[in-house]
Amino acid sequence: MTKLDDRTTKRMCDGLKLGLTYVLAAKRARISISSHYGWMQKGRAEEEGPYRDYLLSVEEAEAHNAEQCINAVMEEIAGDVDRDGNRVRGDWRAAVAMLRYRHEFSEKKSVELTGKDGGPIQTESVVVFDFNSATDEQLAAAKAALTRKAKETP
Repeated sequence: MTKLDDRTTKRMCDGLKLGLTYVLAAKRARISISSHYGWMQKGRAEEEGPYRDYLLSVEEAEAHNAEQCINAVMEEIAGDVDRDGNRVRGDWRAAVAMLRYRHEFSEKKSVELTGKDGGPIQTESVVVFDFNSATDEQLAAAKAALTRKAKETP
């Protein structure tokens, strides 16, 4: 039985509109985060139905929060005037942080690693077996595998 109903969807979306993460909004809606992700996946798979409605409501709530943040930034950019006519600016950094962390409005950075003279990076893998706790059957299987590998190697 699913907990997906209008009340759960509203609680989830109200949390997202406030800027809560999916985990916190799911707790607010009294559902598990896996239920949320499962419903989202089902919503992407159906063209209509309760899961599709849930998906669209969640996306709308996310867009609503992003719009609130953008509006707050724009208001701060424009500034304000106090009772004495002095220009007053608020602290818009909180809205920018919300945009970065909740809505992926972030600077994209990448790092490329290369080896000597721009070539590939040399790597080496070493496998270590601890035969001290192996059973006789495991030791026999390891010996057989190593014997086969030795015969295959020129």
